[in-house]
Amino acid sequence: HSQYELQCLKDYEHSVLALGSISRYEMLNFNSKFKQSEKILFCLGPDVNFNFRQLLNFYSSNKKYNASSDVLSLVSDQSLSLDIKLHPAGEVNSYFFYKKLIHENKYKNINPIYGNFGELIARKYKIIIFDYLASALVNFILTLNICVIIYNQDFEKLLINEEVKEDLRQRCYIAKNKKELKYLLIQYKKGKLQSKWSDYFINKYVFPLDNSNPGVEIANYINSIVKAPN
Repeated sequence: HSQYELQCLKDYEHSVLALGSISRYEMLNFNSKFKQSEKILFCLGPDVNFNFRQLLNFYSSNKKYNASSDVLSLVSDQSLSLDIKLHPAGEVNSYFFYKKLIHENKYKNINPIYGNFGELIARKYKIIIFDYLASALVNFILTLNICVIIYNQDFEKLLINEEVKEDLRQRCYIAKNKKELKYLLIQYKKGKLQSKWSDYFINKYVFPLDNSNPGVEIANYINSIVKAPN
């Protein structure tokens, strides 16, 4: 799809071309009819009780709970509004847990939502917070021209290529503790937190901007190598 994927695959036996992604191109160029909300969208990772993959990537039940508590309490303290996008893995249990957490702490204007419509709902927000990066929804959201906050105390320890990690710093706001997250939320409330979207990021990780519609590019390439029938 992208220049970065080309670099990762170019040493394989076969020739590799970066012609773009039809789906990602359509996502980026889709004209949404939604008016963007001032609410914050908080995208959670999976319920770790249902996912053994989390044993090695710094995402435990305790960490998820602490991160969630920090986000919800800070949003409430700043009188902001927030929707919690539950991960499909274990979302029913998560829904009732977060409803209880909100009720017990008397948080206002905070609502858990669930359903397989992440890409659709993400378009409605000006700012999104992640506590987890290994999600297909992350790839989509990073194409949108909106503010993105990664809230992860172990960001520097994540098993991510250093080049990619630096690009994430340039694209997203990184908060590694409650104090840093509070500062970012205050800046957002003041209208001073701007999107860090860039052509560079799209060109490197989504699809080559020097090409036209990837669908056309891919079709033209296929057409060029298919022999005409006798």
